[in-house]
Amino acid sequence: MSKVFIDGRTLTYEDVVAVARGYKSVDIASEVRDQVERTRRVLEDILAQDRVIYGVNTGFGHLASVRISDEELCKLQENLIISHAAGTGDPFP
Repeated sequence: MSKVFIDGRTLTYEDVVAVARGYKSVDIASEVRDQVERTRRVLEDILAQDRVIYGVNTGFGHLASVRISDEELCKLQENLIISHAAGTGDPFP
């Protein structure tokens, strides 16, 4: 099975259809994976300094001034993803 590589530049409508229909699988291009890992390290360094990052360790919008405890950071990010999820039908396995 061929793959669609997510690189931030070349995704097409046809790629999305091919993945949705099971003709292709998805992978992240190595340069994108490297960039995500570098960005994560930067964020972790900033958090280790106990600095504030909007939406990472604060609420959003009117809650931007509300600091989220370290224990709740993973839940905040999970809730962000869930709040943007939309669809119909049964969830994918």
